[in-house]
Amino acid sequence: METPYGQPERPPTLDVGDVLGTTGRAIASNVATVAVIAAICMIPSLVLDLVNAFVIMPAVTPSPAELTRSPLAMFSSGMFGALLASVAVGVLMGYVAQGALVYATVEFLAGRHASVGAALTKSVSRLLFVFIAGIIVAFCTCGGALLCLVPGIIIACVLYVAIPVIVVERAGPFEALNRSAELTKGYRMSIFLVALVVGVAAIVLMCGVGMATAPLKMASPAAGLSAAPGPLDVVAILIQWVVSIVTTVLFAVLPAVIYAKLRGIRDGIDASQLANVFS
Repeated sequence: METPYGQPERPPTLDVGDVLGTTGRAIASNVATVAVIAAICMIPSLVLDLVNAFVIMPAVTPSPAELTRSPLAMFSSGMFGALLASVAVGVLMGYVAQGALVYATVEFLAGRHASVGAALTKSVSRLLFVFIAGIIVAFCTCGGALLCLVPGIIIACVLYVAIPVIVVERAGPFEALNRSAELTKGYRMSIFLVALVVGVAAIVLMCGVGMATAPLKMASPAAGLSAAPGPLDVVAILIQWVVSIVTTVLFAVLPAVIYAKLRGIRDGIDASQLANVFS
């Protein structure tokens, strides 16, 4: 297409500032809903962390004498099992949260309010496909990063909106990956810059909280390997749980906003039309 002056018309851009601003508004104006969704999804991880800290770890942690005899005693099957369970539950519930937050965000952008129950119901109905796509994206991104950091970053940007595609367009996992590659083509540098800004902010937040909670852990009786955890450990776990809620919201709402912006650029579809698929 050409302008009246015969020059090629410049394609629409994915403005980094606009995406960040829309993401901030989507969270701030809908903070109660998105926070409750993330909190509900993160409760199993919180419970498991508390059980690990107060029940499992004290039971399986070797004494200093046992560590002296065998340093490898630290890596017991009980500790490994507790860690594996925490990771598995966190990953699964993270995908539930992401699907629900995508739904709530698209509804917000359409000028409607999504209930917590409706968002979780929509997410669970698409959970299998979201899980499969999420695992594929994670493996592809990690594989690319192992070869060299740059391929991993490129793959992450190519597949950045796969989960919103599954939730909104009701696509299968492999169809969603192809659709994400199609939508993000030509806009991956903008996606990288937006994700970088949010990622750096999240890292700063997590590091700051880690530094703030370190004195609590050091002051706790559980700072010794053989000691039972105390109230300060509970405070530290709760603070980290709140941080996980914040980062979960950030990393779920941002792809939903980018997906909505890309649909507007590529297909000329606004958020209200996107949200009609939920009706």
